[in-house]
Amino acid sequence: MPTYKLIKGYVAGGDITKEWFVHYHYLIPEELRKPGGKTYERFKVFNTINSIHSKKERLQQLNLVKESIRELLDLGFSPYEQFRYSDSSYQEKHNICRCIDEYLEFAKASLKS
Repeated sequence: MPTYKLIKGYVAGGDITKEWFVHYHYLIPEELRKPGGKTYERFKVFNTINSIHSKKERLQQLNLVKESIRELLDLGFSPYEQFRYSDSSYQEKHNICRCIDEYLEFAKASLKS
């Protein structure tokens, strides 16, 4: 049985005054499934789609989100498990304070005293 199915975009008939989203169905883990209950649960993703106010750009963003979700699911992402965004060595190297310091050092050369 596949772990996910039906990754689709909802565009509200092209009306940008309504919420657009991407939805998919994910297999409910055996230990969480109720006897005789549904096998898949539907998940909706609204992030970054509805902040765009142009129909063309919103459709592009929706397709980008849709493909990103497909890629994550193909890599083993599960909405039932905590997702590990990156390993700790990456986080230590790229924390916000270090990024600000590096940017200020970079920008210092082009700034007037």
